[in-house]
Amino acid sequence: MTLDDIMELAAAYTPSALDRARSRRALDRLLTEYDRAVAEGRDVLGDLDEADVREPDEATRVKQAAESAGAGWMMWDAGSRELTWSPAMARMFGYSAATPADEDRLTQGIHAPDRAGVRAEVERGWRERVPVELTFRLQRLDGPFHYVRCLVQLLTPDGETPTGLVATVHDVTRQEVERQEQRRTRRRARIGRDRLPGHDPVSAFLGRDRFADELDRAARAGSGALLVVAVEPTRELGDEQSRQVTRAVAGMLAPVLPPGGRHGILGPTEFGFLAADRATATSLLADLQDRLGLSTVSGVRLRSWAGLVPFAAGAGVSGRDLVLDAAAAWRESRRAHIALTATSGPRSPSDRRNAVEAEIGAVLRAGRLRLYAQPILDLALNAITRHEILLRTTDGRNRSESPVSFLAAAERGEDIVAVDRWVVDRSLALIGAGAQESHFQINVSGRTVSRPGLAAHVLDALARHRVDPRAVTFEITESTAIDNLTAAAEFAAAVRRRGCELALDDFGTGYSSLYLLKYLPIDLVKIDGDFIARLPGSEFDRIAVQAVVDMCRALGVRTAAERVEDPATVDLLRGMGVNFAQGYAIAHPRPLAPSPAPSRLDRATG
Repeated sequence: MTLDDIMELAAAYTPSALDRARSRRALDRLLTEYDRAVAEGRDVLGDLDEADVREPDEATRVKQAAESAGAGWMMWDAGSRELTWSPAMARMFGYSAATPADEDRLTQGIHAPDRAGVRAEVERGWRERVPVELTFRLQRLDGPFHYVRCLVQLLTPDGETPTGLVATVHDVTRQEVERQEQRRTRRRARIGRDRLPGHDPVSAFLGRDRFADELDRAARAGSGALLVVAVEPTRELGDEQSRQVTRAVAGMLAPVLPPGGRHGILGPTEFGFLAADRATATSLLADLQDRLGLSTVSGVRLRSWAGLVPFAAGAGVSGRDLVLDAAAAWRESRRAHIALTATSGPRSPSDRRNAVEAEIGAVLRAGRLRLYAQPILDLALNAITRHEILLRTTDGRNRSESPVSFLAAAERGEDIVAVDRWVVDRSLALIGAGAQESHFQINVSGRTVSRPGLAAHVLDALARHRVDPRAVTFEITESTAIDNLTAAAEFAAAVRRRGCELALDDFGTGYSSLYLLKYLPIDLVKIDGDFIARLPGSEFDRIAVQAVVDMCRALGVRTAAERVEDPATVDLLRGMGVNFAQGYAIAHPRPLAPSPAPSRLDRATG
């Protein structure tokens, strides 16, 4: 056979995994020995003798390579079932260098969650006659964990029949921690962060709470002026038409607004503008009224009323108080049929408190509260099985309007308790007068739940109106905090004993949702709409919603999603295991009639 024949055979040969492993070991050993000889100044070839030329056996080569690299090694003999390890390996497990190896020490040293995976991989290598490489955690005798990378190879003296295993083990804790941190930061960068909450999806202006925060900051920093403009159509509109008006008005106003985003929406068609001073606010109002005075939306003429409240540095007034004062001013404009009511400054706390109490009392006495019912879709049944009862207010001409400003004023003090009690009594009266074919969810604020006497009021109303308690859920809203958890727990226990259910609204925001879920017997969690509105396009929101769903399922709590706006979101929620969906993609709210027969309302098609 010629040299050419040998070369041709070598080129045609495909090395096995064992061959490649042996080659790597041989190369590592040669490089290590070469580097050591050069470092010691020895003649790399001249000091070789016959013993050096003889090839050591396979196990010796592996052990020598491991020790040269500062790694540990362990070896298992299949015939004798004997297990041995190096001093370095013993120290990795937290033992002294002289401690002998045994199977119990080896097994107990592997972190319990990793043991099954390690065993499965080693058995696969033996079965398939291939080396395996794996990373897992060891736990030292004194407690700390560390990551190791292990290469397990078969011992085959004759090149074919395995007689045992040899493993080299490197401590890679530092590298593994760095890798995990890099992976975490890449994932966090990819998912990113959404902009701060509070942008209204219809107008793209800041929402009421976020705008109030901006006012807070401005009032602390110096002087300024708050202008609130309420735009009203000349006739009553439905929900979708009202949204069209809001969108159109925001589009008309945007070109004349100063840069910097110092404007917000305080309620449907109620807009707030933060100006540097009174003169700037008055000038801005003139521009806005010029645009609004000539405008129609869907054939409906618009009219506007305005209120202006200047404030000085150090006035000690909050953004929410400024909004209340400006809202009172524009309502005065409407009553007086003038374009603008401007005050000399914020009201005193006592004047504001008295005015709010008078306004809330007037609304209650005049019967200007209305109840609507919004259908809720059971995603498993694809049918409407529930309704949430929502509050609306009316103006002086009995036309429906948003209750946002009214409720914001009520929640500043104890007035919300009277409003909630009215809602509970009126809701149960209407439910009792109807067919009671659906399940109804009634809102009560955290402040009301914290006050004594609510449970007795609810139980009396249930009996008086002959309502089946099993058809009612009380939603605890988080717009105001529960300031007496003991009273809240007593209310919850009382209504649950009667057969009612409890829901926690706006979960994921507000006042200690998880804390309340721990201590109150909650049956349903309503995931805040800020996590739902952009669900199809936000990986962060999908991760957050799925985490809430998984946690609630483990706790035996059902979940509902708010602000569901499109069929794609409905499909996502169903796939995530959410139980209920509520929003304009399902149905719009309708007036709650004495005989609603709600189970025959719109059935969803998504």
